[in-house]
Amino acid sequence: MANAIGRGAAGNWVQFGHSRDAFGNYEAKLKDLLQVNGCRSICEVGGGANPALPLDYVSAHGLRYCVLDVAVEELAKTPTGYETIAA
Repeated sequence: MANAIGRGAAGNWVQFGHSRDAFGNYEAKLKDLLQVNGCRSICEVGGGANPALPLDYVSAHGLRYCVLDVAVEELAKTPTGYETIAA
């Protein structure tokens, strides 16, 4: 499937593509978006046992990174060092 680019309802540019392309470069794309937008506080919804960003990256960049998940049992598997919220 070829990528398609157009404008969404709000007039913003939207790019459509295959999900396998998004996940293949997910961590690098996420880091790029955080840097470009100057993000300092991130709440990952549904991160549970597998947060998207490594803790060494979070620490090295001075980020406040919180992992939120509805499943307490998944949050219990979150590596030590991450801030977690059960909601």
